[in-house]
Formats: sequence, structure tokens, C-alpha cells
Amino acid sequence: MGNEILTRILVMTTIFLPMYLFAFYTKRREHFVLRTIISFAILVVVGVLAGVAFYYFYRIPSIAENIIWYETGFYLLLFVGFTALLCLPFDMGLWGLLFCSSAGYCVQHIGARLGSLLELALGYSMMTEPVIPELAVKFLTFFLNIGLSFAVFFFLNRRGGAIGKDTIEKIANPRQVLIASIVCFIMVGYNSFGTSYVTAPYYSDMDNLLFRNCFVYGTVFVCITSIVIAFLCLVVEFSWFIGGRLIHQKEMLEGMLEDQKKNLALEEEATKTLDVAVHDLRHLIGDFGNDIDSKRRARILNTIKTYDSIIKTGNKAIDVILTKKSLYCSEKSIRLTCCLDGKSFDFMEPHELYALFENALDNAIEAVEGLPLEKRSISVTEKRQGMFTSLRVENYCDKKITFQDGLPLSDKKDEHHGFGMMSMDMIARKYGGKLEAKKEGDLFSLEVFLIAKKAS
Repeated sequence: MGNEILTRILVMTTIFLPMYLFAFYTKRREHFVLRTIISFAILVVVGVLAGVAFYYFYRIPSIAENIIWYETGFYLLLFVGFTALLCLPFDMGLWGLLFCSSAGYCVQHIGARLGSLLELALGYSMMTEPVIPELAVKFLTFFLNIGLSFAVFFFLNRRGGAIGKDTIEKIANPRQVLIASIVCFIMVGYNSFGTSYVTAPYYSDMDNLLFRNCFVYGTVFVCITSIVIAFLCLVVEFSWFIGGRLIHQKEMLEGMLEDQKKNLALEEEATKTLDVAVHDLRHLIGDFGNDIDSKRRARILNTIKTYDSIIKTGNKAIDVILTKKSLYCSEKSIRLTCCLDGKSFDFMEPHELYALFENALDNAIEAVEGLPLEKRSISVTEKRQGMFTSLRVENYCDKKITFQDGLPLSDKKDEHHGFGMMSMDMIARKYGGKLEAKKEGDLFSLEVFLIAKKAS
């Protein structure tokens, strides 16, 4: 009985763990660690009960002769039960749960069938002397499944991005997830069918060479076809997911650009108001300067000087964002130097140009804000050669930066993390160019290459 209980617990762990891993970056419920412990405790209790039940089932002739169908029903119930169990530590909707469960079940199915091939290779189910003890094989298969689960999890998250609430809830397509879940049910049924009708009839006489060969080749066929089905299901499911994620990101970026178009209009109005205010301040100082105390007068003069020192590039969108950021930099003791001709960017849509400069400057300001005064400097330059225009932003940065596909990864955890860099990359590609970033020592540089009058 102990052997049966251990087997059930190990197998159930290999089923639930990959489901849990795929849900790992989604929204978590309060007391997440405690809920996780309770989830695995429930798994162990169910494993014990299942082990005891099947121990006696195998000893009841009427049940034992149809045990494969009881096993099939049990594993189908596990799929449903473990999907529900994910609700304990994680806060997800139905389609997010089914996505994680179906993907996890595919990974477990691949690992289980590889384990069956391993058992066959080691002499089990062949009525020959096994190479290693049965308990060792169980744990070997168990760790094979666990290793595969973590390997697939890290690989797919690296390729597809973390599976978080913003992606699961907004991207998981009900029809596609439902298809993947149905395929999981079919896989369980196919494996049961293969075991019952392809390999089992030959197990009765393993001393017969023909029967033994039929059993071996039948087992290999069932295992390999099961692995292929599960692998294809996993690939298709994550292809859907990654495709949906890219569409979602594109919609988010387009929404952000639309918002920045409205921001540009508001900033232009604010800049006009600021121009009037500075003009009035000049008259105020000229007419009533002697009546204003020296400290306040010095502060007003400094504000006017800062405003007058802001470069006018000849491009309204660039001037608006430079005015806004220059005033902020002055307040934070950041030196912002610009050497560019705004007319070189006249071929671009104003709101896209505004978004490009705002994202680039926001990143640079964030990087230098906490640095010593001598390193709080940002340089913005432009080059124009024929149809080619480039924008270069340089600043100091003391943080370790991780790059992926040539672009820095954001370390922020909010829903829109990394979208500023993606927005700049999308704008650069629209104009036939590209975005490049690099860090040499403590100097970070971002360069945007554009082709004039080329947009698609």
C-alpha cells in the first residue's frame, strides 16, 4: 500500500507543479505562501486517499480488469481538480486557469511518457532483471518530470515574457484555451487506449519473443505519439499566447501614442501660457523690481534666465517637450545640454516625435536623478546625413542593465513596464530605422536611427 501511495503522490506532484509554475507570475492572493503550502498539503492528502483506493481496486477482480478506465477517469478528474486548486493561491479567471492547467498538463504528459520509455530501457515491464531498484526508478522519473517542468517554464518565459495577470486575463483566448483543454482530455484517453489495446494484450506472455517485441514496439509507439501530441499542443498554445501578447502590446502602444497626441496639444497650450507668464514677469521686474525683496527678485530672475536658456530648435513638438524637461531638470540640478536642429525631424508626426523625446528623456532623467551632482548630466544630439537622421541621448547610469534583443529590460513591476522603450522602437521601425542602446562603464547611450520621409 505504501508503494501505491508514494506513486500517486509523486505523479500528482508532477501534474500540479507545472500548472503552478505557469501561474507563478499571475496575481497572487493574500497570504500566498500559506495558501501554496495548503495547496500542496491538499495534494498529498488526495494522493494518500487515491493510493489507498487503488490499492484495493486492484484486488477486486471486477474492477481490476477495467482498471485502466478507472485510471483514465481519475486523471481527468485531477485535471479539473487541480485547475480549481490553482484558485487557492492565485487570483485568475476561468480562461487564465485553463491556460495554465492545459500547458502544465502537456509538460507533465511529455515527462510521464519519457519516464515510461526510461522504465522500458531499464528493464521494467519486461519480466527481466531491472537495472536499478524500482523505488529509484520512481524517483528518477519524478525528478525527470520536475526538471522538465522548470526547463520549459524558464524557456517559455524567456521567449514569451512573464505570464502575468496583464497578459493572462487580457490575452487568453477562450476558444483557443478550450481547444487546448480538450486536447489534454484526448491525450489522457489516447494514452489509456494505447495501454489497453496496443500493449496490454501482449503483456500476458512476455516469454514469447513475438509478444515481447509487440509489447516493446507498441509501448514505444504510444509514448512517442503521446509526446508529439503534447509537444505540438504546447507549441501551438504558446504560439497563440505570444501572438496575442504582441497584439496586446501593439494596442497598448497605439493607445499610449494617442494619449501623447492629446498631451502634446495640452503642453502646447501650457507652453503658450508660460510664454505669456514669463513675458509678464519681465515687465513686473522692470516696473516694480525695486519694490520686490531681493531674494524673491533673484528667484524670479533665475526662473526667467532658465526659461530663456531653453533651446528653440525650430520644431514645435521638440520645443514643447524640451521646455517641460528643462524646467524639471533645473529644479533637480540636472544639466541638460542639447545640440540639434529640430527641422531635421519635420518629416515625423508631431505626436510621435513628442513621444520619442519624452520617453528618451524620462529614462535619462530617472537614471541620473539619484546620482552625485557631478554626474547629473544628459546630452542630446542629432546628426543628419542625406535622408538619414539620428538622435543620440547620453547619460550616466550606475545601475546594472540587462539587455534583450539589443534593448534594455525594465526592472519595474507595473503593468506598463518596458512600454516606453517599445514605443521608441516601434516609432523608429515605422520610419525605416532602428533603436540601439549600450552601456560602457557608467555611461549609457541610446541612439535612434530614422529615414526621412519613410513611414509605413
